[in-house]
Amino acid sequence: MLLPAALALTLGAMCLFCKKRPPKKETRKATADVKQWPLVKTPILIADFPDCYLKLSDDHGHGLSHEFQALPPTDLKQTTLTASLPDNVTKNRFAEYVPYDQWRVKLSLVAGIPNSDYINASYIKGFNSDEEYIATQSPLSGTVADFWRLIWELRVSQIVVVTACSATEDESGTVTCEQYWPSDLTTLSHGDISVVLVWSDENPEWTVRSLRVITLAADAKLRAAVPEARTWSPQQLAHPRALQVGSTQTQLPQRVHTDTDT
Repeated sequence: MLLPAALALTLGAMCLFCKKRPPKKETRKATADVKQWPLVKTPILIADFPDCYLKLSDDHGHGLSHEFQALPPTDLKQTTLTASLPDNVTKNRFAEYVPYDQWRVKLSLVAGIPNSDYINASYIKGFNSDEEYIATQSPLSGTVADFWRLIWELRVSQIVVVTACSATEDESGTVTCEQYWPSDLTTLSHGDISVVLVWSDENPEWTVRSLRVITLAADAKLRAAVPEARTWSPQQLAHPRALQVGSTQTQLPQRVHTDTDT
């Protein structure tokens, strides 16, 4: 998805809490204590978000439990028919994480290739529009070219990576993110699109890369910043402050991806 890093962290925390739900006894306690966490109906400054997140995480995550319970229920009428088409199922990293038809990002169709407009990516509503951000799964080996088509066609200027792409395999040996940028100052080509690494700055918790995207078809260029949270994994959240690197002011849209499309 394309979200501010702070919002991406919120969604990641919610997903983790949902998957690692405490025993029923603890869940009832979280529900009983929910009154001490009034709904926050005003925006949270990025500078204040880490402290807010840590506060909600206290006491077995009861604050996060309330935040999750306050979300509106999922509309069960939403369909995922496009993601389930035979041509598209191999483009999904996990069968359970696919975009709704209503909110999926549509690429331009490639002549002679059925369903080539599909990519596992969804629009996310922001303050300014219903398509302000995009969330997507990390690229598979067979979807890297589609990934860069999305970046180019929607003129994405910032890609926030909330999975450790540098560590390409998880504990089971599965590749969690196909590397989609050149590892040195060379050019990586995907069809008509070429990607050049301009510079890279590494820290213990994140890496920031500047990429130049070039298309031969249009003879045009695009610059994209790529902050990557190195300490983030599907099983463990990165420290909240590490994600602030992805909140720099850039033109929209902004794209965020994890190993899934969550």
